[in-house]
Amino acid sequence: MKLPLITLLLLVSLNGLFAQNTDTVFVSVSRDSGALEKNKFIDRYDDAFGTYVPSKWLFKWDLAALLPQTASNYNTLSSSISSALRFSVERKLSPGFSINATYAYGFGYNSFLRFSTIGGVYTNNLSRHEFAIEPRWYFGMKKRMEQGKGANNFSGNYIGLELRHGRRQNAAEDNLPKTEFNAASLRFGLQRRVFKHGYFDISTGLGINHFPATPFTTERTALISDARIGVGLALAKPKTSLEKSPDYCNALQCFREERRMWKVDLYNMLQIYTLDNIKLNLNVAMEQKLGNSPFSIEVSGALSGQTIDYKGFNYTAEQLSWGSKLQLQGRYYYNLKKRIAMGKSGNNLSGAYLALQSSLGYSRANIQSVIGNVPAEGTYQNTQMLNGLVWGIQYRIFKRAFIDFNLGASIGNTWQENRTVGGPVYNNNYKNEFGILSNLKIGWTF
Repeated sequence: MKLPLITLLLLVSLNGLFAQNTDTVFVSVSRDSGALEKNKFIDRYDDAFGTYVPSKWLFKWDLAALLPQTASNYNTLSSSISSALRFSVERKLSPGFSINATYAYGFGYNSFLRFSTIGGVYTNNLSRHEFAIEPRWYFGMKKRMEQGKGANNFSGNYIGLELRHGRRQNAAEDNLPKTEFNAASLRFGLQRRVFKHGYFDISTGLGINHFPATPFTTERTALISDARIGVGLALAKPKTSLEKSPDYCNALQCFREERRMWKVDLYNMLQIYTLDNIKLNLNVAMEQKLGNSPFSIEVSGALSGQTIDYKGFNYTAEQLSWGSKLQLQGRYYYNLKKRIAMGKSGNNLSGAYLALQSSLGYSRANIQSVIGNVPAEGTYQNTQMLNGLVWGIQYRIFKRAFIDFNLGASIGNTWQENRTVGGPVYNNNYKNEFGILSNLKIGWTF
């Protein structure tokens, strides 16, 4: 059996050998003298953040600054609402370095309490101007450019040194010197362009604030640590052809079929104004589409808590506050069916919308203070019911994230009650209110 098998293998080998001698194969070798270029593998993140879009100027309008925020009063403990118009311009000096300049005009309403044997409530309007200059070092930018992973732009991680000057004016102090402060902080952050005309800038800083003496306070210098988030509109120069038609849908989940979303707001969860002023807020929402229509219902609930520790010239106070809020929105995604018909979207909860909104909120603050050498204690309660109309835009981003921004107007009622502990109610009022509604949520969805 072995001999026939060996004979067969020899015949196959000889046949192949003779075949090589009788057949001629011509092989042509050529060389291209062109330059070898690196390939760019662009994914959905590059489309969303414009990684390969070069720019030397970036003009920014921080819409998040318009959201109502609790403001620190430099003269006394306060319960206040403030917003700001904040604009920035950033100029690239080299691939790794830039200068960011910011101007902000703040405005709001301030109501501060001083508990004593006779009590007292003071209310006024406030305004402020702030100027800041911040050299930034984008420490990974040059390396990314050399590796072909990005262009010379403003999407990157940075370390900055911010120098800031502010001036604050209370209407009740028109005849008194304005409150001024100077601040310097070392900041670590990340900034990204978002799609064609958006940006976000998240940073945390450690530094000092210096406050000159005023008729209310002594000169003081304080150590600060703060977290800051800017989200808004951006315009970059120069424009390039790469900005014309990026594939945003890979990032925005345009064609994801979705009828229900649970949302947890991470953007407002922790706010550190100073180490003596910290606020926590847990907000969870559920949105449900009504069948295949462009209408939906969103129900959200929030629990919050805040602690403030203030030390002034002749006044010290500690405040511990908590609150809750229930909100209902009826939404109409007015261009959803058109986008589905044009093949630009699936039947989901992403897009621009109009909404009717109703909310009920309650907050309570316990305040312990010392005026001179006289201790006092009091409470502050606020119940608010608001109804309004808002315009907004919501998108599912990547796989488990979302962004939701809305802006509108409201009308409603507010009940306030202030009292000293063990004493009578010295300020109890009810009023009708007309206000601006604005809300930004960024977080996790499932």
